[in-house]
Amino acid sequence: MNAAQLTQSIDLHALAQRDLGMRRPGDKGNYCAPWRDDGKPSLSIYSRNGKQGWKDHGTGEGGDAIDLVKKVKGLDTPEAMRFLHQAQGISFDAPARPIAPPAEESQPQRLWRNARSHPDISLAAEYLIQARRLPQDLVTKWQGNAFGFTDWTPKDGDPAGFGPAIVFPVVDQAGTVQAINQRYVADGHQPKMRMIGEAREGMYCPDPATLRQPVIWLVESPIDALTLTAAGCPAVAFLSASQAESFPLAWLNGDRQRMMILADADQAGDKAGSILYHRALSARITAQIVDWSGHKDPNAALQAGIDLKEIKAMAATPRTTPFPAGAPFLPKLEYGRMQGYACGLDTVDAVKSRQEDGEEVWEPVAGFRPYRIDTIKIHDPTTALNHGDGGRPARRLLITYRRPEAPALLQKVVDVEDFGKPAVMQQLGFVHDPRRLAYLLQTLSRDQRQALESVGVVGLVQVGQQVKIIDASNSYLTEEECIYSRLRIPSAAPETARPILESMAGLLKDDLALIWLGWHLGSLMKVFLGFWPHLSVSGHAGSGKTFIAGVIQTLTGCECREPTILQTSFRRMKALANHLYPSIFDEISRASKDDLANFVDLLNTSYRYGLRPHGTKGLFLVAAPVCLVGQDNPVTDPAINSKMIAFELDGMKNESGKFEPDAPFPVREWAQWLVARWDRKKAAQRLKVHKDALAAKLTSRPDDTNISRFVENYAALQFALEELLAFAGYEKAEILNHHVFAVLPDIMNRHLRDSEVMRRESVAILDRLAREIMLTREQDLPPFEVAGNRLFIPSKIILDFLGKRAPGFHSPVVSTQRLHSHLKHDGFLLSQDFQKRIKGQRFNCVVLDLAKMAEAGIDWPRDDPSETER
Repeated sequence: MNAAQLTQSIDLHALAQRDLGMRRPGDKGNYCAPWRDDGKPSLSIYSRNGKQGWKDHGTGEGGDAIDLVKKVKGLDTPEAMRFLHQAQGISFDAPARPIAPPAEESQPQRLWRNARSHPDISLAAEYLIQARRLPQDLVTKWQGNAFGFTDWTPKDGDPAGFGPAIVFPVVDQAGTVQAINQRYVADGHQPKMRMIGEAREGMYCPDPATLRQPVIWLVESPIDALTLTAAGCPAVAFLSASQAESFPLAWLNGDRQRMMILADADQAGDKAGSILYHRALSARITAQIVDWSGHKDPNAALQAGIDLKEIKAMAATPRTTPFPAGAPFLPKLEYGRMQGYACGLDTVDAVKSRQEDGEEVWEPVAGFRPYRIDTIKIHDPTTALNHGDGGRPARRLLITYRRPEAPALLQKVVDVEDFGKPAVMQQLGFVHDPRRLAYLLQTLSRDQRQALESVGVVGLVQVGQQVKIIDASNSYLTEEECIYSRLRIPSAAPETARPILESMAGLLKDDLALIWLGWHLGSLMKVFLGFWPHLSVSGHAGSGKTFIAGVIQTLTGCECREPTILQTSFRRMKALANHLYPSIFDEISRASKDDLANFVDLLNTSYRYGLRPHGTKGLFLVAAPVCLVGQDNPVTDPAINSKMIAFELDGMKNESGKFEPDAPFPVREWAQWLVARWDRKKAAQRLKVHKDALAAKLTSRPDDTNISRFVENYAALQFALEELLAFAGYEKAEILNHHVFAVLPDIMNRHLRDSEVMRRESVAILDRLAREIMLTREQDLPPFEVAGNRLFIPSKIILDFLGKRAPGFHSPVVSTQRLHSHLKHDGFLLSQDFQKRIKGQRFNCVVLDLAKMAEAGIDWPRDDPSETER
């Protein structure tokens, strides 16, 4: 059986669902393309002229059964044919099944075939050039493809109803002609047009490539579609205002395409534009209405002498802010249920029963526009990382609305018992008629979907029993609660990952730029690992740190923060709270010592996570990974140093490396990859493998304090880099031999050597004690005395004073006995239990060696204002 006979003997729907396992939501409509992230099914199977075929409307690919198997299975033609024979149970030498006769050509298809090859088609071209002012070169290109011609007139009947006309094909999503639109060329001809065939779910598209463009204009007539296409605005036509309710939208990819609606500037056009706009929002398609004025439609502007460049500028001017696809929008049934309301884009009016001068009277209801009501379950923030139930989630109502002054849709979460209360409704905007507005909200609430689930934390988090991506589309946080409340996690084609990683590897020597990007992207793994180290990147001016930080911002969407954000306790906490998405802090050394010390305390908490209260604002989950970038990152706290990755960029700049990305990394797709591959148990097992491998390459003593945590941090980063390379399509052998895994142990050992002193626990205590004493008023100073190179201070005072002055400081010891042990082990203790009178009171003191403390980098204040009695 040859290829043609084989493909004609196979039912494509059975092949897709049974043999290839392709997903078809609801068992009807389009299929999800399995070779890409196809959240909005865009692969159709169609029948044309008795033959079945398929088309991926997201990429434009298509073909027959053999092509589908080749695409899904990655096979060549002979292998695909072998698969089909085996899957369908067809013998290789079986006689061909009877070939079905071709389907009978429909009337619209026959008329279009005749129209596109009509001998007088030049008359149609002449009309478009002379009467409609379209460019001659484009009209010539379109002739026979985008339009045809007919001069057919019936023998019986009124010739005025027919006559010479331009013919425009009306097609379905697969490009099959469903109807033809005849536009008569005679002046004053009535009617202006005639539709032959069923066009309810069809469109006019001058060029099939239009449907793959990122921005598509939607107009009311074929001639307007040609006009905008000539102006550089790829357009399709919905053919008349009456078609707005049925015009197909499934071919649009809401994640990657935007629709600009430009209906005629009349009452019917305004209504059609509004219907299309809200249908698009309901289908989660990003849409805008064009701010078109001065001319009825684009071709009218062209005939009035407006050049194509100006028409393009006019068509690109929106009347509405683009709303992101993926948020909940207007219910499908709203039009029927809301008779008596006039819902504009951002206001609501109601019709009164009386009339004035024969017209209905409309009175304002609200100065804002509610779009829909959803039930939402909001989990406790701690469930974002601990994989527990976190108690019973609160059930709330989510109101999606818009105000005239707002740049985008707004959302407000309210308690169920507060729904409809005037005081709550007035928080959304000005209310003219509370009773009517309450009824409207109740109407919208009938269209509630199944309860949404969320947790008030942005990033890759645990929501209930599932790991989910949370960002501005489903976090419902305000700017007051989270700096990433408006973040849309970037999305791109997964195949762009490898070129980006290869470009990053060439920017710095030793793959440091790739490691830096790997740290940012790897931070999403915190939901599986339970921790993620911070990152310190230092280097002189000109080392490339600012440039690469900017590249990473472009690729990941992360924010860069200035030290001024650390000036108040709430701003410090908010910078790290309610998100797991990494932030970059630039030149942190410019912050004051006090602000920096308090910030470091928060960094200790956010290495894992912790809840912090702040006045009446409630509890905040402090969990964000932080990247410190600067010439000097003065983090001397040994506890936080053991929770960091650190490297320097001096001398590492690769002058030949250039990379300025114009599109983001596929971060959302990377997150989906992680969710599909890992859970906490499997991630812990894989992390141990990396940890053991790195521990074998240690050059420091394996019994050093905190060394295990250091190794675990670098193992987590190595784990992330391994996954990242696999996500980008690197083969296993390429990953194992990648240079980055030879470099990482050297960075770890260098970091360990540079921080050996800092890792001593007693250094952390004494260094923090010295800094707190320098910042304390004289009357609040603890008792101590300096004599030469000796420091006399009560042991108990050390721990009590730090507990009061630095409540966020995580002391490694809590008893004086363990404190003495650490001080003796690290060489600072000269004597203990030394009786001494300070400020008239006798204390049991320890005697410490200030010279040894100075060698460890501890700057103890020498000017002791206290009076000492011996």
